[in-house]
Parts: sequence; structure tokens; C-alpha cells
Amino acid sequence: MGSRELTILLLGTCLGLCYAQSAITNIECPVPGNPTTVTEEDCSLYTACVWDAEAGVCHMADNRAAGYYYSTDPVDTGRGFVSTLVKSDRSVTMFGGDINDVRLEVIYHEDTHVQIKLTDSFRERYEVPLAVNLPAVAGSNPAYDVTRGVAGAPVVLNVTRRSNGNEIFRQIGPITFEDQFLQFTVRLASEYLYGFGENVHRELVHSFSPRATYPMFARDRGVSASEDKVNHYGTFPYYVNIEDDDGNSHSVLFLNSNAMEYSTFLLEDGTPALTIRSIGGVIDLHIFTGPTPEDLNKQYSALVGKPTFPPYWSLGFQLCRWGYTSTDEVRAVRQRTADAGIPQDVQTFDIDYMEDFKDFSYDHVKFNDLPQLADELHADNLKMVLILDPSIGVNITDNPPYVTGRAEDVFLKWMTPDLVPTDQPPEADDFLLGNVWPNERSAFPDFMKAATRSWWLDEITYFHRLINFDGLWIDMNEPANFDTDGGQPDHLMCPKNHLEDPPYPTLAAYTPDNAVQRLCDKTLCMSTAANDGSKQLLRYDIHSLYGHSEAEATFNALGSLFPGKRPYLLTRSSYVGTGRYSFHWLGDNVATWDDMAISVVGVIEFNMFGIPMVGADICGFGGATTQELCSRWHQLGAFYPFSRNHNAIGQPDQDPAVWPEVAAVARDAFLTRYKFLPYLYNLFHYGQMVMTGKFNRTAAAGVNLGSVRVLGLPASPTAISVNGVDTDTFTYDSATQVLVLSLNLPLNEDFSILFR
Repeated sequence: MGSRELTILLLGTCLGLCYAQSAITNIECPVPGNPTTVTEEDCSLYTACVWDAEAGVCHMADNRAAGYYYSTDPVDTGRGFVSTLVKSDRSVTMFGGDINDVRLEVIYHEDTHVQIKLTDSFRERYEVPLAVNLPAVAGSNPAYDVTRGVAGAPVVLNVTRRSNGNEIFRQIGPITFEDQFLQFTVRLASEYLYGFGENVHRELVHSFSPRATYPMFARDRGVSASEDKVNHYGTFPYYVNIEDDDGNSHSVLFLNSNAMEYSTFLLEDGTPALTIRSIGGVIDLHIFTGPTPEDLNKQYSALVGKPTFPPYWSLGFQLCRWGYTSTDEVRAVRQRTADAGIPQDVQTFDIDYMEDFKDFSYDHVKFNDLPQLADELHADNLKMVLILDPSIGVNITDNPPYVTGRAEDVFLKWMTPDLVPTDQPPEADDFLLGNVWPNERSAFPDFMKAATRSWWLDEITYFHRLINFDGLWIDMNEPANFDTDGGQPDHLMCPKNHLEDPPYPTLAAYTPDNAVQRLCDKTLCMSTAANDGSKQLLRYDIHSLYGHSEAEATFNALGSLFPGKRPYLLTRSSYVGTGRYSFHWLGDNVATWDDMAISVVGVIEFNMFGIPMVGADICGFGGATTQELCSRWHQLGAFYPFSRNHNAIGQPDQDPAVWPEVAAVARDAFLTRYKFLPYLYNLFHYGQMVMTGKFNRTAAAGVNLGSVRVLGLPASPTAISVNGVDTDTFTYDSATQVLVLSLNLPLNEDFSILFR
């Protein structure tokens, strides 16, 4: 037996495996639709389901019937092992298309990271094209043990903590691996479960009673505390579980980008459990052993990429609204903010500035002097951020970005020519067309394609020559589309096929606002294809990666545009690893006290997901805020990492200087924030594991930096210099690894700190 394995468990022995083998009535059978209304007749349609007449529930069949068994003994690979799995009974199925022969590969990475991967033994399946950082060799002292099964035994995946035997990953019930449906269930160490997104969670810790199911599928869905169990802009199949009173913790990343859902529930004996489902791809699990939550953050980000290090000015207060009517209105808002003594570092522009809502354009009437306004903001030490949407209006006479994009073949296409609508305009070629903000039908860039990324850089570079902006905000990039399948003339209609209507579309198709009960609602058809240069990628598989791929392309474009500077990029849609490129805000919330409260949960969750530069729209985006709510929200929002006041068109102004009382509260809150900006900046610095101590400029003139706290120095520096001058005015606490350095410098002065 290898050093990483537990004792081999033979077929017929229980030793704790009874949960895995027997039919567990609490493991719900995924009958499509509303699980609370499933009847015995519904249940009987699926041979993998069993009806429990006494409980009145439809549950998964026994693992020995519905799952897999090992057809071979494990084969050692030098840093793990490989086993072949075979379906126990081919007649027992959920939706058909079962993968009969499955390859199980266990790969030892770092001592705190193990990968478990299940794929089709004979046919290549879609896998997430995400660049991850894996070590060249395995660690030498793993913190985990992984069970090896022998030929003939039912498959039970089991990972334990070597130091104390805690269960880290314990499969119960059958694994389902079909062409369009994957499912597995795990018994959790405790009810202290965190993570998964992007959903509204009223509390940071998940609830298990009653059963709760949440979809994960990127979608243009506004955020409201009054509605949960719906999917929002991003997708994060990642969770953290605290195991015991000592705080031992582990986390699991399910690297999958198809439509997914997860269910939390209690087993018959009260043990917490979790079921995860997907409708495609493979089962690719990355398990991290911590043991502390902070360790998990490091281990997860080491795999998917460390968060981008924001420019210092982006930590300042930011103002925006959808509904500015002119540059003069922006000037007026800026002036009253300054007159109220409220520090501001960034002025952001929503789609109002565009000409007919076209990217890379500006309104030459209402925003005619936008280039001059950029210069004025810069003269006041403010930065300008502009919004871009991915949709490009199909217009060959009045939209140059479309003309060049068409020539370079950069837009998403239907997966086969026969799907192109018969009334497709000839100038649209075989591109998929939708309807978003532009006045004409829109095409959508394929950011998986190298040619698209080059075209995107060219358009951003050209636009910067017109307007000297400092950063970009990318929105509507789930991607959003208006009235899909709504039947209006010239609007997108999706075909009837196995991609648009999979046998189990997940809860994403059954949320109350899904007008057509299909995955394409509010977005593009699943029959669209991208191309990464080597193969076609179906939107059915990569839909939730669109915002991530646009963020990567835009981040790299900004890096080329501003060499030597850290890009400012804000995205609405995100995926695992997007934090290496972009910040995030929590989306279109509502001006309510409950929405303010749940923002705290969202901010903490996105820190877990590797996007620490995050915040909610202060005072609320939708609905009319109140003076009291806006005051309190500024006090909270002043301590979001990403701090911006933003509201919707048609709503009253809510920038803090509108009310004298709110202005006073906001001024005090933000002046307090600005005193701590060097500390916040250092935390981002620490997240990058780069301790250069270089701080950039901010515009809070007249506010002094009395001291800076440096977190995580393993030992006291022997000497410190500030701007080249040695200083001994510092203290160091070895217990907390915190150094406090007295500076007494104005915040609007550049300075550098050197530790020796």
C-alpha cells in the first residue's frame, strides 16, 4: 500500500461505506421541473430513480445498481494512480447516454492539493480551457490520504485528512456520468459550508434544512435580497467546509463550466450532505486541505491565479450613474462633491456617453466635449473610467468596429450553417445576431479567438486616442441579450435541439423570471460556436466563460495600452480565475436595507472566489433610495474594497452631496477610509506576495498618513528607509507579524518604502 492510501476496502465490507452503497432516500432524483411536485408516475420514467411510498419522495437508486465499479486494480503513475470504472448496470439510467467506461485519475500535486478526475475512457469530452498553475512534481509529505478501490468493488471516492482522519471528500450514493448529465453527492464534515456563486445568500454559511437548490449559470439577472435561489452574473463551483472545532478546513473546486446546480440537505441521521450536478463536460475536482481558511485562499489562488493588483487610485471613492444627460451634469456632480469636502478619485461613465449605444463612440451632442472633460478630471487628479458592452451593432455604413470585425471574422457564429436564419441580413454573414443596446441588431465578439483579441486591442487603442480614459468597465457580458425566443420580428430565436433543450436543463431554466423555460433566456443560443484556433467550442459548454474571456482580452489590451501600469478593469460576469484580470461589483441591486445587508455576504464570498476588489452599488442601483439608507450605505460602502456610488436611469440623484446630512456622513466615512488606504493597498500587495512597498498617487490633498501597517512580515526588518531616508520610527509585533511604520506624509505625495 502506498503512503498516500488508506486500507483497501473490499466489496461486501461496510466499515462506513454503507452510506455509499445503500439507497439513500435523501439523495433526490433529479426529475426535471419542480422537485416538490414529483409524483410516483414521474419517478417511474427514470430507471435510476426509486419511489419511496412511505416518504413520498423520488430518490436515487442504490450505488451498486446506479453507480460504477472498478474493473481493474489501480495502476500507479508515480504521482497518483489510474483506475478504470465500468457502469454497474447499463439499464439503470437517468437520461440515457451513459458513459460506460470511465477513466479515474488521481493526481497528487502539492502536499495540500489533490486532483480527482473522471473522463470518458474512449472519447474526448469538453474540458474547461482554463489556464491553471500545476506543479511539475508532487509534494513529499501530503496532508491527505486517498482510498484506492480494487477490481470488482463499487466506486467510492474518499479523501481524508492524514493528521486526524477527518473526512475531506466522501462520496455517498452513485456517481452519474452521462453525455448530458453528471451528478455526485458528498457527505460533509459539518454544516459550516461556504461558497458557491454567483447567487444571493442571505447568510454567509449555507442552510441545510429545508433542502435548498441553487443554479450556477451566468445570466443577466439583477440582484435582490427578496429573491434567492436564482443564478446571477458569474459562476463559481467552489466551496469551503470547516470540519471541526479546531478550525481544520478544506475546499473543493469543481472545474466545470456547463450549466450546474447544487443542493444542500440533511441525511436521515442529520448529517449534512451536498449534491452537485452539471449537464456536460467531465468531473474534475481540485481538493485543497488548508488547514485554515486563509491557507485555502492561498492554495486556491495558486491554482487559478492570484488576484490582479489594483492601481492605488482605484481604491479611492468612485462616482457614476446611468442617466447622466450631459458632460455639464457630470461637472456639476463633481463640483458639488468637491464642495462638500468628499474625496473622489474616479468618475465613471455608463452607456449615456455613447452615440446610439455603440462601443468606441461618444455622443457628439450631449457629450461633445468628453475629451476635454477627461483632461479636466486629470487636472484635478481624478481618473476617467468608461463602460463597454460586448454587443457590436451590425451596420456597415456607420459602425467602423463592425466593419473591421467582420473583415477579420471575429464574431460568434452558429455551430452549423443550416442554423443561420433565412432572413439573415447579407452583411451579417453567418454570425449569430442578437438585440441589446445598439439601435440595430448586434453581433458578439468571440474572445476565445486570437484574431478577436487583436481586433479588440486595436479598437480600444483607437478609442483611447479620442478620449484619454484611464480604465474600462465591461458590462452585459454573460452575454446578455434582450427578448431571446420572444417572437418579436428580427429578434433572436433559438432552434429546437439537444443543446437548447437538454434532458435536464437545471434549475436555471425554471427560475420564476425565465420567460421561456430554456437556458437561452436573456442570453444567446446554446447552438452558437466559438473557436479557439484549434477547435470549435459550443456555447452549451462555454457560456459561463464569456465574461472571463472578455476580461482576459481587455486586461491584456489595457496592459498594452498602458505599459508599465496596472490596468483598471471592472467586469460584471466572472468565472473561476477572473480575479487575475479584473475587479467585480455585485451587480444591479435595489435600494433596500436588506440589499445593503446581503452585500456584506457577497463581498466576503468574492474574496473567497479570488476577486478581493469587490463592492456593491452604494445606496442601491434600482429604486429610489432614502436619505437614511444612503447615509448608512456610505458608512458601509466606504469600507468595501471597491467603493462606488451608482444608480439607475429614471431614479433620483443619490451622489452623497445631494443631501447635506448625507454629505457630512459620507465625508467622515471616506476620510476615514483614505487614512487606511495604504493598509488596504498593502493587503492587495500581500495577496500578490510582492512586498515592494511602492505606493502610487491619490488625490486626497491635505489628509496626512500618520502611519502604515504592514501585514505578514515574517521577521522584523533590520532597517527601513522612506524615500531614501533611513528611519527607526517603527514597531514590530512578532506574534501578529505586523509592522507599524510612522510616516506623517500627505497622501497625495508619492513615496516608497524599502525594507532591509
